Formats: sequence, structure tokens, C-alpha cells
Amino acid sequence: AGVPLLAGYNSKYLIKYAAGDEIFLKYIFHILSIITYLYVFRFLRWAFFNNDKNNKSSDISITRNNFVFSILTPLLIVIIITFTAKSLIGLATIDFHILDGILKNSIYIVVSLLILATFNWVHVKEKPVPSLNLLLIKIKNFMNISKGEDKVKTLEVDMENQIYNSLINTSKTINNILPKKLQTQLLIIPIAILLLLLFI
Repeated sequence: AGVPLLAGYNSKYLIKYAAGDEIFLKYIFHILSIITYLYVFRFLRWAFFNNDKNNKSSDISITRNNFVFSILTPLLIVIIITFTAKSLIGLATIDFHILDGILKNSIYIVVSLLILATFNWVHVKEKPVPSLNLLLIKIKNFMNISKGEDKVKTLEVDMENQIYNSLINTSKTINNILPKKLQTQLLIIPIAILLLLLFI
């Protein structure tokens, strides 16, 4: 969001500094900052201040403890580094106008909170967990409807066989098209990546 005293403020200020006095870009930066605050506040409310009766109190306390250690600790480190960022990256000649940044960010915060309050924090219904099985059932039903057949509720064996057969046929086609030397060279890539990951 480009909050003053954090590294994001310095980076956003440098982008604005490089953009110059272009009025259109200034309005774009203001709008982007408000949008950033909108989704940050929505996330914070959903993740840490959600008063859902289905949640157990122990789960909420665990979530808040995780928040302290996983977010606030690196955040404090970033704040400390940010205070010395100007001298570290040789930007001592640029004045970052911290007070101006605090004023603008206060306006962004008020505007974004008013928008969220107006739209009741833009509540979104919880969506089902993505499932490959459900996706394949939808594909199968689409194929059945196009053939004039009935829909299915479970994934049938023939659908799995069709997928496996298509993968095998694709592999055979690639095997016939590519020369053997090139296939051998292509095999070196995943092996090299695997070895690299093992040593890292």
C-alpha cells in the first residue's frame, strides 16, 4: 500500500518521482493506492477480525499467534532496514516527504474504509474447494450433452481411460516428431533442475 516508514513507501515514491508531473499518472497512483488498501483491509478483516460463530476460539487464537510471528516479525525487520534504505542504495539526495506521505495515506485509508462500509465490506460467499474430479465431471457432462446423452454425477472409468489414452497418444506423437538426440537433451533439463533443487 506504500505506507510511510515501510519499504513500499520508498518504492512507490520513487515510481512517482520517475513519472514526473504527469497529472494522469498521479491520479492513477492515487486510485491504485486506494484499491490496495481496499483489498488489504478486506483481507485483514476476513483473516483476523472475522467474528464467525463456527470458528472455535482456539483456532482464532492460533491464527492470531501465527499472524504475530509470520507477519509482524519480518515487518519489523523491514521497518528497521527502511530507515537506512536511503543511505544503503545511495538515495540520500532524494527527500521522501514522509509527512506528505502520511497525509495522503490517511486520506487513502479513510476513503477505502468508507467504500468498504458502504458496500458492507463486499461480502463474498465461500466457494467450494477446487477439485480436478469435479472439473472432469463437468467436461464429461459437456461431452454427454453434445452427444445427447444423460449427465453423470460421478467420474466414470471410461472418462479416465479417455484422458490416459489422449496422454499416451500425445506422448507417442511427440516421440515420433522429435529426433532422439533432441529427446535426450530435453531429458537433461528436468534432471538438472532436480539436482539443482537437491543441492539448494
